[in-house]
Amino acid sequence: MPGKPKYYWDSCSFIAWIKGERSAPGDLEGLEEVAKMVDSNKAVLLTSEITKTEVLEGKMTQDQQAKFNLLFQRKNVVPIDVTGRVLSKTKVIREWNPKISLPDAIHLATAILYEADEFHTNDGGGKKKRAGDLLPLNGNVAGHKLKICKPKCNQYSIDFKNEQSAKAKEATRKAVPEASEVQGSSSGPPEGQTTAQSKSTEEQATEKEKRS
Repeated sequence: MPGKPKYYWDSCSFIAWIKGERSAPGDLEGLEEVAKMVDSNKAVLLTSEITKTEVLEGKMTQDQQAKFNLLFQRKNVVPIDVTGRVLSKTKVIREWNPKISLPDAIHLATAILYEADEFHTNDGGGKKKRAGDLLPLNGNVAGHKLKICKPKCNQYSIDFKNEQSAKAKEATRKAVPEASEVQGSSSGPPEGQTTAQSKSTEEQATEKEKRS
């Protein structure tokens, strides 16, 4: 799905969105905004297959389970299998930082391999800090420049509109040539040619008068 941003949600992002939980002001609103972008097919949401197990292990109401299952029915919500390739990258990440849990390392490996634009999580956003927290890894996961952050409310729809507006302006610019380009491609006579022709006509008239 070219042209659409790809966001990765780990399990805690899904749980926070489903249950309406927030660890800080704006957290839930940011998740809701991304969910709306996904619902309107303006973004792709990636996650690992292990997310289903991790989320469904927790206590949820029937309405919350229905909300979770309904999201996964969308074609632009992509659960990714834990393949040998993912496990190899997981091993590299855990060797780089053994404090990262195995499930978290699988999430990070999947996001890296499938080129997520942003990895959304609340892990590490609380007051209690741990060596395996994910948010502090923003910009460097075993040498990979993965962006790890909390989604911010009002950021994504605005960025998407600005991107579309810029593309429209660029298309208009290409379709309508600049004035200098029109002048440069004109097939009319070079500047000064008309004046030269007028002088030539006047000289011919003067010669005829002298002869008469």
